[in-house]
Amino acid sequence: MVKLEEIIFNQPIRKDIIHRVYQWSIMWNKYTTKKTHRPHMKKGSRKKVQRQKGLGKARQGFKYASGRHMGGKPHGHVQKDFRYFLPEKVILLGVMSMLSAKLEECIQIYPKEKVFQRIYLYDTLKND
Repeated sequence: MVKLEEIIFNQPIRKDIIHRVYQWSIMWNKYTTKKTHRPHMKKGSRKKVQRQKGLGKARQGFKYASGRHMGGKPHGHVQKDFRYFLPEKVILLGVMSMLSAKLEECIQIYPKEKVFQRIYLYDTLKND
């Protein structure tokens, strides 16, 4: 028989903590890679295209302004990283809650003797 540690497998099932750990694990690998060139990212001079007055034409800023041909996109896609910090204690508590919930689920489905026989069998196979 394998003795299960009460510190790990006898925790109260905290659905809120399990949900936080689950959301954190999903967001940990979530990021976007799309990126567009905004006007300030374009290569070239920032010099004014033409003088402001005296030509009888519309006012013009720099060459890569968003309204001009080959200009940058003013509000384009930006690369984003959705990771956030979750304390290690919360992660461990979530994992222990999940293990406790899984053991309780197994005990409800199978009789207690069969659960411990399977755990014992797995442990003996693992040690060989």
